[in-house]
Amino acid sequence: MIVTRPKRRGHGSPPSVLLQARVAPESHALVREAAERSGVSMAYYVEALVQQIVDERGALPEVPNPRPQREELPINAA
Repeated sequence: MIVTRPKRRGHGSPPSVLLQARVAPESHALVREAAERSGVSMAYYVEALVQQIVDERGALPEVPNPRPQREELPINAA
């Protein structure tokens, strides 16, 4: 796990940390378009969307695993 030091965004703003994820081009385009329609950055849009879901549901929903895990390969200890 990579631990990062929170970055201050400005006077009075709460600290933030970097969140990176690979997504399908279509998902990226949907977020970009929604952020543009909202007049905000993609980062702010994602943060606001997460907060909206948490406010409505109490937590983020679990999602199904995208593909079944293959069998575990045996690894001989050295």
